[in-house]
Amino acid sequence: MFEACSLRDGNMAGSRFTGADLRGADLGGLRLVDAALFRGATISRDQAGQLLGELGLNVR
Repeated sequence: MFEACSLRDGNMAGSRFTGADLRGADLGGLRLVDAALFRGATISRDQAGQLLGELGLNVR
């Protein structure tokens, strides 16, 4: 589990987060091209909304 850590704007090249619990991590700055690296990870609903908002989508 990633608690109270920041992955914001990090270099994710070569990383895989399959099975990781990222609910306590700051995921800000995630780019759409990096999204596949997070396949299989667990995030919170709030994080999902923030990520989609950063991609320019309106979450309601």
